[in-house]
Amino acid sequence: MIVYLIAMPRQCDRYFLRGNRGIKEGDYDKFHVFIVAPEKYLAENNEAHHYPNQISYEVILGYFKQYKDARSQFKAQQIEQAIYKQKHGYQVIENTAVSDFWDKYIAYQKEHYSHLYLVTGSGKKGSAATWPHYSTRIKGVYLSHKSEKGYADLTFSGTWESVNELETILRKVLGNFEEQGITLQKAGKSAVLRALIPILDFHQPFEDQIDDVEACFKGIDRLTKLSHMLPSDDISRVLIIN
Repeated sequence: MIVYLIAMPRQCDRYFLRGNRGIKEGDYDKFHVFIVAPEKYLAENNEAHHYPNQISYEVILGYFKQYKDARSQFKAQQIEQAIYKQKHGYQVIENTAVSDFWDKYIAYQKEHYSHLYLVTGSGKKGSAATWPHYSTRIKGVYLSHKSEKGYADLTFSGTWESVNELETILRKVLGNFEEQGITLQKAGKSAVLRALIPILDFHQPFEDQIDDVEACFKGIDRLTKLSHMLPSDDISRVLIIN
């Protein structure tokens, strides 16, 4: 169980009482109590010192930064934002050009590709916010539009060690997907189906790139439709979801 609360007086003691009660009632055999927070919070909050297991956002950030797959980079970005918000009062250093591009990108998606599951919302965006993320109907399978790299990745979380099994499933359903301009690639610990699409620059005007925007959405739409064809039970069996 993870509890997202500010550490209150004797809160750690109450977690141990609850944990021990669960053991007596046969709910589980053992338990651990953790606190996860920014380094500054762990150092300055007296109640935090009572927790036997402490891990800082900064340590978690270092873990995810060592991997280059889209999921790890996305998690690292989220943690960096949490650290920044804790230090600076939840403010984003906005790049107005990027925010404007995002607003128009989201509006275009809603008007022309409303069936796509864009999970990144509108609002102020920093300079590095250039990877729109999409969900699929299968947990652990998601799509990233890596705009400055010029491709869209349909990511199968943690599947590279079982890539042969994954490839068998994919080819059984999709056939020779290379003929469709899609390749199976390694991205950190995950396998991805990658479609090449035009490069977009979120720092430049949206209107100047409208033809490339449309081509990008066509590629994203194609990968999304392929994901709908996959057997969720078979795919879920080879996923490792963090």
